[in-house]
Amino acid sequence: MLFYAFTAAFGSLLPTLAQSLGIAEIWHFSGYVFVALLFANTLATVLSSRILLSPSERAELSTIMWSLVLAGNTLFGAMLVLSLLGMVGLPVNGAFFAALIWQLVLSTILFTRLILQRQRMQKLNQWLTLLSNLTVLLGTRHQGPRNSDHSVLQ
Repeated sequence: MLFYAFTAAFGSLLPTLAQSLGIAEIWHFSGYVFVALLFANTLATVLSSRILLSPSERAELSTIMWSLVLAGNTLFGAMLVLSLLGMVGLPVNGAFFAALIWQLVLSTILFTRLILQRQRMQKLNQWLTLLSNLTVLLGTRHQGPRNSDHSVLQ
């Protein structure tokens, strides 16, 4: 999640950096660097999930969110590359800003999902605790005293 927020934040500084370095093609420089950042983000996401998560933890990851991250970064990265190569009618600065906005939208979706997931888990834990307490209460009320199998051995 932080990959995408930082990519947008620091990526927005690329045109300023290019201008301060005296680079003539500000948008081309910014676009190429941003494509590299998109690729690095996608690669870091995939590798970190493979290295840091166990197979059972990876199985819990949302397929929709994986698809959104990979498809979105691929789509906006390809759009930016095609714009840089002059293969589409979209100006490079427009593709650059669209990719920046995508990174902000993606980080917002992931952050919101994290917040809502935590609240959902808290509610689920409350319900499970209530259900457990109710089961214990009903079990002790309806089952009278038990004869232990261990009493035969004693």
